[in-house]
Amino acid sequence: MTEEIIYFPLGTRCTTVSMIAYTFNKRKLAYPFDWIDIDFSVIYEMLNLEFNNVDDYLKEYFKNIDIETYRHKIDNTWFPHDFVKLSGQEAIDAMTVKYIRRFKRMLELFESGKEIIFLTITPFIYDRNYSVYFQIMRLLQQKVKGKSQFIAVNITDVDFSTEHFTHFHIPLVRDDNGWELFEKSIAEKLQNDITTSKYFTT
Repeated sequence: MTEEIIYFPLGTRCTTVSMIAYTFNKRKLAYPFDWIDIDFSVIYEMLNLEFNNVDDYLKEYFKNIDIETYRHKIDNTWFPHDFVKLSGQEAIDAMTVKYIRRFKRMLELFESGKEIIFLTITPFIYDRNYSVYFQIMRLLQQKVKGKSQFIAVNITDVDFSTEHFTHFHIPLVRDDNGWELFEKSIAEKLQNDITTSKYFTT
């Protein structure tokens, strides 16, 4: 019997989890970075959390969410999906409980010994220091007790693959259907490339 593989959305926008959940039907549980717009530096900071510090950190963190813009006042992380059904302090309270649960679930996953595919999609190459992404990779390779594989789109402008990392450059294309063409291009690449096709079937 094949070991279960967990597909983990590792930023930076909800395109990543959308593809895991709806394009490939690989989503089993919710994790912290699923439906938010978040910078690599914030992901790196949050991944350094220890289990016993999750509650205090996140209770303090969510005090700084602007209920008008849905963004964190300090690091600018955007939480649009968390304000769809709730608003104001009610939304903040619900988010705090939800993300505490998701962060603890994530840390338990890292300890579980399961194989994890970390998928990261950015819509285009930003003018920023992507060395942080590779710091995230190294940190996760230390934290994850099982096998880990990293697949990313648009960290840089070239395609390449190493033992634990595959990267694709896929230019952002949009039309009246929003992200549909972009996601279709990514799906085709993941399904047809020799290094990723075994993970992405529909």
